[in-house]
Amino acid sequence: MKWKQRTAEELNSDLIEKYQLSPITAKLFSLRGINTDEKLDFWFNASEENLADPSLMHDMDKAVERINKAIDKGEKITIYGDYDADGITATTIMTETLSILGADVHYFIPDRFKDGYGPNLDRYKEIVENGTKLIITVDNGVTGVEEIKYAQDHGVDVILTDHHTFQENVPKPYALVHCNYPGQKYPFDDYCGAGVAYTICRSLMQDTMPELLDLAMIGTIGDMVKVTGEGHIIVKRGLEMLNQTERPGLRALIKNAGLNLGDINEGDVASILRHVLML
Repeated sequence: MKWKQRTAEELNSDLIEKYQLSPITAKLFSLRGINTDEKLDFWFNASEENLADPSLMHDMDKAVERINKAIDKGEKITIYGDYDADGITATTIMTETLSILGADVHYFIPDRFKDGYGPNLDRYKEIVENGTKLIITVDNGVTGVEEIKYAQDHGVDVILTDHHTFQENVPKPYALVHCNYPGQKYPFDDYCGAGVAYTICRSLMQDTMPELLDLAMIGTIGDMVKVTGEGHIIVKRGLEMLNQTERPGLRALIKNAGLNLGDINEGDVASILRHVLML
């Protein structure tokens, strides 16, 4: 491995004064290309109001239309999640939002030892047999070619939402919502599964849904995706929401981890909450 030292011009002294930056902070910003008034203002002041239009993400409008149709018709919807921190928070985000909208929503979290990672054909068969008419994957699905085909062939639509790398064979669901779909117009390409789920819920609710940011933040840190751009907004605002959360589950985890509301930082989430959620 060959190390390459980053170099950059020093920040303008007016910017350093305006944002009250210490020498080391100013150096770090310059090395990371955050070197204009606009970029610094975004870093310090951007909120969920500055997130891009969800409809720019591939198949977003098609997915939202199908979800709304399922809600209107009273169809059974199953969220197919994952067992890690990102998968659990993504499942919660989607389930909570659909419940608010009055959906007949259920969820399935696979057992890592019995079901393995990602779509499992036997579980898909059970979900189909139990009357589900719409499956929504969160934090998984790009490897589920056979499973998704089975559901679609048996009259059950699948909305695939994921962030993992596409394989050679891509599933053919009813809709495919992915933050890094080739050629799409959404400007941020490295959401975690919870981030993608949050984006869908912003579209469904036509609202920024700040109450979901604590969950999206945990998934973001837990999956170690980008914390620049929109990822930075998710983490910054999510930490603010976590530190005042009224969620009984999160409050219990915070207490068991020996943390105090109001003092939780990203290191606490990374080193403690992620592992507690994965137990």
